[in-house]
Amino acid sequence: MNYTYRNQPLTDKEKQALETAFKEYDQEHNVIYPPEIPLSILAYDKDKLIGAAVGRIWANWLYISDLWVAKDYRQQGIAKKLLHDLETEAKKHHVIGSHTWTASYNAPDFYQKHGYELALELKDKPLGYSSFVCRKYF
Repeated sequence: MNYTYRNQPLTDKEKQALETAFKEYDQEHNVIYPPEIPLSILAYDKDKLIGAAVGRIWANWLYISDLWVAKDYRQQGIAKKLLHDLETEAKKHHVIGSHTWTASYNAPDFYQKHGYELALELKDKPLGYSSFVCRKYF
């Protein structure tokens, strides 16, 4: 066979073709995913945004994409409350667990303190640090 291979960005048409092919493959194996459900919990001090927990439910799991508290508001339990409220909202959709990424310089201890296990470590991501996949079963 004489195939052509190219190193190039995907076009919108190619992205759509890949998405369709993956969906067809999943359907052949009786795998059906419900639509994604976005979730976000925001913390304010009056009108000032001071924290956020952002995620989405997909394939029966909560994925936490962002958990942030403004520097001057840290160590006051805000992240704990944001995480708890996001998990509580996700459980209303009958998820089986939650997962996220964090880095060694960031918050692995925080997640472990709240019931997450460090399920995977990637060393030197970024260079000199580790990144972790954190997961928690409900």
